[in-house]
Amino acid sequence: MTHDPSPGSESSTTEAPHAPALDKKFNTDLIWNYAATAVMAASGVALNLVVAGWYGPVGLGVFNQVYAVYVVMSQFATGGLHYSSLKHVAEHVGTVPERTAAAWSAVAMAVILGALVGAIIYLGSPLVGWAMDSESVGKGLSLAAPGLFFFAVNKVLIGVINGMRRMRAFAVVQSLRYVLIIAGVAACALMDLPDYWLGATFTFAEALLVLLAGTLVVIWVRPGRGCISWPWLKRHAAFGIKGFLSPLVIEINARVDVAMLGLFLSDQQVGIYSFAAMVAEGFYNLLVVVRNNVNPMLVQLLKEDRKPEIKAMFKKLAPKVYVGCAGLALVGLLLYQPCLRLILGETEFLQSWSVMLILFAGICVCSGYVPFDFILLQAGQPGQHTLLTSLNLMSNICFNAALIPFLGNHGAALGTALALSLSVLYLNVMVKKRLGFYFGPPVE
Repeated sequence: MTHDPSPGSESSTTEAPHAPALDKKFNTDLIWNYAATAVMAASGVALNLVVAGWYGPVGLGVFNQVYAVYVVMSQFATGGLHYSSLKHVAEHVGTVPERTAAAWSAVAMAVILGALVGAIIYLGSPLVGWAMDSESVGKGLSLAAPGLFFFAVNKVLIGVINGMRRMRAFAVVQSLRYVLIIAGVAACALMDLPDYWLGATFTFAEALLVLLAGTLVVIWVRPGRGCISWPWLKRHAAFGIKGFLSPLVIEINARVDVAMLGLFLSDQQVGIYSFAAMVAEGFYNLLVVVRNNVNPMLVQLLKEDRKPEIKAMFKKLAPKVYVGCAGLALVGLLLYQPCLRLILGETEFLQSWSVMLILFAGICVCSGYVPFDFILLQAGQPGQHTLLTSLNLMSNICFNAALIPFLGNHGAALGTALALSLSVLYLNVMVKKRLGFYFGPPVE
């Protein structure tokens, strides 16, 4: 067994070709990132409780509709640059000039794109409020719009940290975003501000986060003369053009149920559904933790054409993910209503338990494959990754459109769960077609 070099060291590209992928560093990094995810999950629950307890279902509905629009537009602000920075920094982690140029050229592009999109959304926020038939949503979005600039820069900085496998720092920075958002929400509640002021919490959180992430990247990837390179700007632009729709599609897919409910149902019903959806999103983020740790490893394995090791890693990791996901889902479902009663009393949010049950079931079905579902992106095929995510989105839209008019909140949950289950088939078909192998069942 070869030794595990530090992620920022120059020896990190000298790893033996057949070194085991799931090494000691992977396990340690996973623990750190699960701890961060616990913080994020707790923050997500606390966020819902604070907004719901102080502002009620209407305020929660406003907050989540602003959040849905904000997250979708944030993908235009990043333009796929965070994926490009992750992949190319991971590929050149041991080559200082290339790593530096790859990192800071991506940051420079994020500054420009983030500022442009933030300005557009600020000017267009009244129109969004009109379309949503909610003045509060429009005002909240105008306060959130400046956060899009900082968000774009942060995503690229975090991508650089991820590409270097500085996963402990990655964990801290990721979790801090949620802590800062809930701190902002608590401040709004304590100052008794109107519900639309909740949109300002996104700007507050991202502005503070950029200070930490930027400092870390400056320390590890010292900028210098020529750190912004025209060839790297072009390379990031090409990668972004092919793949920028991918993060947008992923975020739309994550919010499409809430957005479509907003078209069919009242803010109150959206608020009840979004309470369970937020918990389910936190649950799904447990899988994203594993994916984040797997991504830079996939870059190296694909670069060296070690596909059999990728499949072996899947066979080893996926069963563990399935067992863990099922166990946590059961615990969450058993504790959900008792915890709600303990904290909020006999609240109407108790109705969301059945919604969460359906969403959890869908997540469990696809859970073993989620850590590997960015493999086409890490293989340098952002266009194919965009196609894969688009298929998932179209399934989600179709299922939601068909079921929401008849089943309301439960229709949105069922449609989302069905789309998650179908994503496993799409992934296997496209990996077989583009990379020449398929994952198949986790146990054969």
